[in-house]
Amino acid sequence: MIPTAVTEREITRLSALAAGKRVLEVGSLLGFSTVHLARVAEVVHAVDPHEGYPQADPRPTLEPFIQNLVDADVRERVVVHVGTDAQVLPMLAPGSFDLVFIDITGLFWDTIHCMHRAVPLLRHTGVLAVHDCGHPEWPGVQQAVAQFALARDTAWEQIDRLAIFEQTWGRR
Repeated sequence: MIPTAVTEREITRLSALAAGKRVLEVGSLLGFSTVHLARVAEVVHAVDPHEGYPQADPRPTLEPFIQNLVDADVRERVVVHVGTDAQVLPMLAPGSFDLVFIDITGLFWDTIHCMHRAVPLLRHTGVLAVHDCGHPEWPGVQQAVAQFALARDTAWEQIDRLAIFEQTWGRR
Protein backbone atom coordinates (compact mmCIF):
# COMPACT_ATOMS: atom_id res chain seq x y z
CA MET A 1 0.00 0.00 0.00
CA ILE A 2 1.28 3.45 -0.95
CA PRO A 3 0.96 6.11 1.78
CA THR A 4 -1.27 9.03 0.76
CA ALA A 5 -3.34 11.96 1.98
CA VAL A 6 -5.67 11.64 -1.03
CA THR A 7 -9.13 10.41 0.00
CA GLU A 8 -11.21 7.76 -1.74
CA ARG A 9 -13.68 10.41 -2.96
CA GLU A 10 -10.85 12.54 -4.33
CA ILE A 11 -9.17 9.71 -6.23
CA THR A 12 -12.52 8.53 -7.60
CA ARG A 13 -13.22 12.01 -9.01
CA LEU A 14 -9.66 12.41 -10.34
CA SER A 15 -9.84 9.00 -12.01
CA ALA A 16 -13.12 9.93 -13.69
CA LEU A 17 -11.56 13.16 -14.97
CA ALA A 18 -8.45 11.30 -16.20
CA ALA A 19 -10.17 8.44 -18.04
CA GLY A 20 -8.72 8.21 -21.55
CA LYS A 21 -7.01 11.60 -21.16
CA ARG A 22 -3.54 13.13 -21.15
CA VAL A 23 -2.70 14.01 -17.54
CA LEU A 24 -0.03 16.16 -15.93
CA GLU A 25 0.56 15.45 -12.25
CA VAL A 26 2.70 17.96 -10.39
CA GLY A 27 3.79 16.40 -7.10
CA SER A 28 3.93 12.61 -7.23
CA LEU A 29 5.74 11.73 -4.02
CA LEU A 30 5.48 7.92 -3.74
CA GLY A 31 2.95 7.50 -6.55
CA PHE A 32 -0.47 6.77 -5.03
CA SER A 33 -2.31 9.21 -7.29
CA THR A 34 0.06 8.50 -10.19
CA VAL A 35 -0.84 4.81 -10.12
CA HIS A 36 -4.58 5.48 -9.98
CA LEU A 37 -4.42 8.07 -12.75
CA ALA A 38 -2.22 5.87 -14.97
CA ARG A 39 -4.67 2.97 -14.68
CA VAL A 40 -7.27 4.98 -16.59
CA ALA A 41 -5.43 7.76 -18.46
CA GLU A 42 -3.91 7.65 -21.91
CA VAL A 43 -0.65 8.89 -20.36
CA VAL A 44 0.47 10.59 -17.15
CA HIS A 45 3.39 13.01 -17.03
CA ALA A 46 4.54 12.95 -13.40
CA VAL A 47 6.63 15.88 -12.12
CA ASP A 48 8.40 15.74 -8.76
CA PRO A 49 11.89 16.64 -7.51
CA HIS A 50 11.94 13.41 -5.44
CA GLU A 51 14.28 15.10 -2.97
CA GLY A 52 13.07 13.44 0.19
CA TYR A 53 10.20 12.30 2.37
CA PRO A 54 9.09 12.29 5.14
CA GLN A 55 10.06 15.77 6.25
CA ALA A 56 11.30 14.60 9.67
CA ASP A 57 13.68 12.02 8.17
CA PRO A 58 13.91 12.72 4.43
CA ARG A 59 14.88 9.96 2.04
CA PRO A 60 14.86 10.32 -1.75
CA THR A 61 11.59 9.09 -3.26
CA LEU A 62 12.44 8.36 -6.91
CA GLU A 63 13.36 4.70 -6.43
CA PRO A 64 10.26 3.77 -4.38
CA PHE A 65 8.10 5.86 -6.76
CA ILE A 66 9.36 3.92 -9.80
CA GLN A 67 8.99 0.61 -7.95
CA ASN A 68 5.37 1.46 -7.07
CA LEU A 69 4.67 2.14 -10.76
CA VAL A 70 6.26 -1.18 -11.73
CA ASP A 71 4.40 -3.09 -8.99
CA ALA A 72 1.09 -1.60 -10.19
CA ASP A 73 1.96 -2.48 -13.81
CA VAL A 74 1.55 1.12 -15.01
CA ARG A 75 5.18 2.13 -15.57
CA GLU A 76 4.80 2.23 -19.36
CA ARG A 77 1.96 4.78 -19.07
CA VAL A 78 3.94 7.26 -16.95
CA VAL A 79 6.49 9.77 -18.22
CA VAL A 80 8.67 10.67 -15.23
CA HIS A 81 10.08 14.20 -14.98
CA VAL A 82 12.49 14.72 -12.07
CA GLY A 83 12.45 18.39 -11.10
CA THR A 84 10.25 21.14 -9.72
CA ASP A 85 7.30 22.61 -11.58
CA ALA A 86 9.42 25.73 -12.23
CA GLN A 87 12.07 23.57 -13.91
CA VAL A 88 9.85 21.17 -15.86
CA LEU A 89 6.59 22.89 -16.82
CA PRO A 90 8.19 25.51 -19.10
CA MET A 91 9.64 22.64 -21.19
CA LEU A 92 6.22 21.04 -21.86
CA ALA A 93 4.10 21.83 -24.92
CA PRO A 94 1.27 24.34 -24.45
CA GLY A 95 -2.25 22.94 -24.74
CA SER A 96 -1.18 19.33 -24.39
CA PHE A 97 -3.03 18.14 -21.25
CA ASP A 98 -6.67 17.45 -20.46
CA LEU A 99 -6.11 17.37 -16.71
CA VAL A 100 -3.49 18.97 -14.49
CA PHE A 101 -3.41 17.71 -10.89
CA ILE A 102 -1.30 19.77 -8.48
CA ASP A 103 -0.29 18.34 -5.10
CA ILE A 104 2.87 20.12 -4.02
CA THR A 105 4.27 21.88 -0.93
CA GLY A 106 1.09 23.38 0.50
CA LEU A 107 2.65 26.84 0.47
CA PHE A 108 0.81 29.80 -1.07
CA TRP A 109 3.51 31.04 -3.46
CA ASP A 110 4.46 27.56 -4.66
CA THR A 111 0.81 26.72 -5.30
CA ILE A 112 -0.24 29.94 -7.04
CA HIS A 113 2.85 29.97 -9.26
CA CYS A 114 2.32 26.33 -10.20
CA MET A 115 -1.34 27.00 -11.03
CA HIS A 116 -0.36 29.87 -13.33
CA ARG A 117 2.38 27.78 -14.98
CA ALA A 118 -0.10 24.93 -15.52
CA VAL A 119 -2.88 26.87 -17.26
CA PRO A 120 -1.07 27.29 -20.61
CA LEU A 121 -0.46 23.53 -20.65
CA LEU A 122 -4.18 22.76 -20.52
CA ARG A 123 -6.22 22.09 -23.61
CA HIS A 124 -8.98 24.61 -24.22
CA THR A 125 -11.47 22.57 -22.15
CA GLY A 126 -8.98 21.04 -19.69
CA VAL A 127 -9.43 20.62 -15.96
CA LEU A 128 -7.20 22.01 -13.22
CA ALA A 129 -7.30 20.23 -9.84
CA VAL A 130 -5.42 21.29 -6.71
CA HIS A 131 -5.00 19.11 -3.62
CA ASP A 132 -4.86 20.18 0.05
CA CYS A 133 -7.40 23.00 -0.38
CA GLY A 134 -8.81 23.59 3.09
CA HIS A 135 -6.16 21.51 4.86
CA PRO A 136 -5.56 23.10 8.28
CA GLU A 137 -1.78 22.63 8.04
CA TRP A 138 -1.59 24.18 4.56
CA PRO A 139 -3.78 27.32 4.52
CA GLY A 140 -1.71 28.67 1.65
CA VAL A 141 -3.40 26.28 -0.78
CA GLN A 142 -6.88 27.59 0.07
CA GLN A 143 -5.58 31.14 -0.26
CA ALA A 144 -3.96 30.38 -3.64
CA VAL A 145 -7.13 28.70 -4.96
CA ALA A 146 -9.29 31.61 -3.81
CA GLN A 147 -6.95 34.21 -5.29
CA PHE A 148 -6.70 32.28 -8.57
CA ALA A 149 -10.51 32.03 -8.81
CA LEU A 150 -10.96 35.71 -7.99
CA ALA A 151 -8.41 36.82 -10.58
CA ARG A 152 -10.13 34.71 -13.25
CA ASP A 153 -13.67 35.44 -12.03
CA THR A 154 -14.48 31.74 -11.90
CA ALA A 155 -15.85 29.21 -9.45
CA TRP A 156 -14.53 25.81 -8.47
CA GLU A 157 -15.93 22.58 -7.13
CA GLN A 158 -14.52 21.12 -3.94
CA ILE A 159 -14.47 17.44 -2.99
CA ASP A 160 -12.94 16.90 0.43
CA ARG A 161 -9.65 18.82 0.00
CA LEU A 162 -9.58 18.76 -3.78
CA ALA A 163 -10.37 22.01 -5.64
CA ILE A 164 -11.47 21.44 -9.24
CA PHE A 165 -11.65 24.09 -11.96
CA GLU A 166 -13.63 22.89 -14.97
CA GLN A 167 -13.89 25.67 -17.51
CA THR A 168 -12.86 26.88 -20.92
CA TRP A 169 -9.34 28.27 -20.76
CA GLY A 170 -8.52 31.24 -22.90
CA ARG A 171 -4.97 31.71 -24.06
CA ARG A 172 -3.53 34.82 -22.40
